[in-house]
Amino acid sequence: MKNKEGAMSALSSMLRGECFEVKRQFIECEGIEFLIEVLKNDQKFPSKKLKTKAMNILSDIVHYDHILNYTNVHDATNPGYKYAQQMNAKTNLHKPEEQKSGGGAKLQYAKYKDCVKKTLFKACFLMIG
Repeated sequence: MKNKEGAMSALSSMLRGECFEVKRQFIECEGIEFLIEVLKNDQKFPSKKLKTKAMNILSDIVHYDHILNYTNVHDATNPGYKYAQQMNAKTNLHKPEEQKSGGGAKLQYAKYKDCVKKTLFKACFLMIG
């Protein structure tokens, strides 16, 4: 059990924070489904510490879910974003990733916006009451 807790701690360290590329890779390899399994399956994952770590990771990913289509959090939350977008329309500064390079990356990153919440709804793990 200690190995599982250590692995979950390492995973938490990698995923928490503002590194969107790592979050996207985790989502791609069905990481959200894995976290749901950890939280739901008491026989395979009985440790409360393991479940707490899984919930912390999930909470962090849900927190950034609505802006995962951006390159980083600063592009999405910068107060001067709209102004910078207008003033620097010809540069890649402060643009969502899908708008860079003429929309070539649009299909690559657009799918990540709100994808975590959708996965949680599908798994009946998150419900609006």
